[in-house]
Amino acid sequence: MTYSIVCFPNNPMQINPGLTMISIANHELYWQLSRGLKETNEDVTLGLDGHIVDVNKAVMFIGDITTQLDVNKLYQKSIVTTVKKYADDQALAQFYRINSELNQLLENMILENNLPFYFQTEFNIVDLINEKKIKIETLTNSSGFGKIEDVVNVAGEFSEQRLIVFTNIYLLLSVDQIDYLNDLAKAMDLCLISLNLTQSPVMTNQGSSSEIFIDEDFVQFGTD
Repeated sequence: MTYSIVCFPNNPMQINPGLTMISIANHELYWQLSRGLKETNEDVTLGLDGHIVDVNKAVMFIGDITTQLDVNKLYQKSIVTTVKKYADDQALAQFYRINSELNQLLENMILENNLPFYFQTEFNIVDLINEKKIKIETLTNSSGFGKIEDVVNVAGEFSEQRLIVFTNIYLLLSVDQIDYLNDLAKAMDLCLISLNLTQSPVMTNQGSSSEIFIDEDFVQFGTD
């Protein structure tokens, strides 16, 4: 899985599994790329394995992890789909029976009290699962590193295919932590980006995460 990002006037940027640091000195270009990875627009073209893809469907834009980050919200649909996948015939029969009993109880209450109410009686396993508010077990660590590690681990569990974009994680993490996240993402076949606004390249250990640096004059440098 290889992503490519084209943001005029720069050369295409190749994103492979692991963590890629895209560091930009030019404020205008930084916001242009950031905006283009949040939603589809003409400034940024995203490719996956040689085919142009829709940013809205192919990118999970996390952004600044210092703001509130709810991993469960990011993967709510995946949680429901996974639980539904493992519901066998016996479980479905039990769900149906419980739903029928609840319907009967509500109907009796309405009739006995002559209430002007009605309700949906159809069996819907998705509604039942949502009602239980199933949550993903994540770390309780509230540090910047812990939040990012939570996202990466959960993305790996769900075999995430989207490009995951953070911003400016170099301000919060040590070099060793950046290297660790790069190795973790590679092991899970995940493509991560940290989009950084900085006047100089972010230093990482030799042979670790790749970096693309674009200076104020739009000159692009790359390291692997």
